[in-house]
Amino acid sequence: MPYERLNKLVQSPEPIKTEATETTRTMQELTAAEIRGDRQGKVGAIIGLILFLLLLIIPIFFTTLPKPGQPGILVNLGMIDVGQGDNNAPPPAAAEPTPPREEVEPTPATPPPPPPPTAAEPEPVPVQREVVVTETPQEIAIRKQKAKEEARKKAEAERQRQEQQRINQQKETERQQREAELREQRRQQELADERRRKAEAAEAARRQAEAEEAARKKAEADAAAARVAGALGGTGSGRGTTGTPGNQGVENGDPNADRLEGISTGNGMVSGGLGGRGVLSSPRVRENTQKTGTVVVRVCVGPDGNVVSAERQLTGSTTTDAQLLRSAERNAATWKFKPNPTAPARQCGEITYRFKVQ
Repeated sequence: MPYERLNKLVQSPEPIKTEATETTRTMQELTAAEIRGDRQGKVGAIIGLILFLLLLIIPIFFTTLPKPGQPGILVNLGMIDVGQGDNNAPPPAAAEPTPPREEVEPTPATPPPPPPPTAAEPEPVPVQREVVVTETPQEIAIRKQKAKEEARKKAEAERQRQEQQRINQQKETERQQREAELREQRRQQELADERRRKAEAAEAARRQAEAEEAARKKAEADAAAARVAGALGGTGSGRGTTGTPGNQGVENGDPNADRLEGISTGNGMVSGGLGGRGVLSSPRVRENTQKTGTVVVRVCVGPDGNVVSAERQLTGSTTTDAQLLRSAERNAATWKFKPNPTAPARQCGEITYRFKVQ
């Protein structure tokens, strides 16, 4: 029936319409039985295709590898770089074959459940093997030369470090020695200053005592002279050649002297830095003059005891008479002191002369 209608359409003189319009008209002309049969054919074809695919997939999940009865190939395992001889070690005992599993025919009506997902196998870790590198004689010589050079550099660096350390220690030792010497010099200088101050204080005290003693003696001499003059003036008529009563002489002269015109005499007194030096010779001063006064002469004595220099000083002197000053200098140059090998080259002090009319 459908073919007859199709032939009628082909032979029909009516003009040909578009394909969509023709298909729509053809579907409308099909009966209900034809439509049902077409649907059943499609469903059957789909079911047959599914069953065919199941028959291809199911054996994959139930087949064991390797198949029963087919043993695997034995492989000789061992170290790649180690091995010697013609006979292999005896193989291990063969494992008993696994009995085959009974195949279960799948039921076409119900498809099997999907297989569980298999766990991913871990990737094998590559084994790192030690690679033996063969060196040539030239490379060995170069390596040894480099090792020697490095050892030499290390030894040189160590030597320089030790040398620098020795220099630093020497500098530190010298610095400490200099500091110790400076401290000792300061201490010696302080001791010398202290001794000098004590000596000056002692010398000042000695001079003060000598001055007091001289004043006391002078006062006693003046008192004795006054007593003698009083005694003579009360019992005699005088002494002299002037024809006038009285005692002829010089003012401040000695009333018991034998001469009417006197001379100036004086004795030196040592002081200052020569106070502890013994005197061997001290000549007496006698000058034909009637002038009086005190003259201070600074003298310096050598280790042999001889006077090196003698010079008058204004400080302490009470007269400026040139004759008395020259007499004092000449007399001081003739003094003789005790030798002292340990004394300095110039040991200086003072000699004080007090001139009076005799």
